[in-house]
Amino acid sequence: MQKAVDSVLRDLIFATRSIVRNSFAGSVLIPQILRTMIYRWSGLPIRSFNIREGQIFDNSNVHIGDRTFVSRHCYFEGEGAIDIGKNCQIAAETMFLTTNHERDADGTIESDPTYLNIRVGDGTWIGARSIILPGAVIGNDCIIAAGTVVRGQCLAGKTYGGVPARLLAPSSGRET
Repeated sequence: MQKAVDSVLRDLIFATRSIVRNSFAGSVLIPQILRTMIYRWSGLPIRSFNIREGQIFDNSNVHIGDRTFVSRHCYFEGEGAIDIGKNCQIAAETMFLTTNHERDADGTIESDPTYLNIRVGDGTWIGARSIILPGAVIGNDCIIAAGTVVRGQCLAGKTYGGVPARLLAPSSGRET
């Protein structure tokens, strides 16, 4: 009986946070400065006042640094930490996923999730509809092209694109 009560209480807390963060604070009617204050009040350590409407926070372990811009309709998922540095640019509909399901020795997929942290360095730009997978580490000043799927590590100061993300060759400086 106690497990059922605990489960209901957990669900009610999650629902309340979700309504406050995603429906109320995420509304187009809420000014950005007030949006950040509501996120902070709800327990999210968000430093930037430049968070656009329509975010989905299904994760309470999201840190967003000073002067980082987060465009519309980004998705923050799981229970792993999502640490986004300062002075970043996050384009619309970017997904940050921290939930992982391991494969057992016999090849079956574990039903109980594990959570892997995500780290995005200072000054990084992430293009629209990119997906940042569990355990990804993106170094400072990286550029992630639109639609890129990032897993593993992206080295500081480099440009990545594709599915999965791969280092893009530097430009020769000549246009053809």
